[in-house]
Amino acid sequence: MLQTKAYGNNQITTALVIRTGFATLKGSLIRSILFPSKSRLRLYSEVFQFQVVLALLGLIGFFFSLKKYLMEKWPLFIIIVSAFDLITTTVPPALQATLTIGTSFALNRLKNANLFCIEPMRINTAGKVGVMFFDKTGTLTEDSL
Repeated sequence: MLQTKAYGNNQITTALVIRTGFATLKGSLIRSILFPSKSRLRLYSEVFQFQVVLALLGLIGFFFSLKKYLMEKWPLFIIIVSAFDLITTTVPPALQATLTIGTSFALNRLKNANLFCIEPMRINTAGKVGVMFFDKTGTLTEDSL
């Protein structure tokens, strides 16, 4: 229970607090900013699938070259080095690093324009946005719509 006094006519008002902190509407907004939900972007899942396909192609090439090298009786060290060379050539190890570097460049460009992003992984999705709506009154984001 919360008790307050009105100064005009000196009446006492009693109120019951239903929600505080993160349970309020503003609190849930702050919670979503501080603790954003994990999102799986399609770009990163497609990159992972691409790397899996390349790894499978590398393994096929590995077994093919292994068979060829064993038939020609090459030294074991040369077989191992060439097989790993084939796999590292097939699967680009710098692909994830390239995506991360691109995102950091985008963050710097946004920062220079005084725009700040709380979830850098969403920058790739934001590049596809054509129309943006601002709902000041809450009519579009109401629960029943």
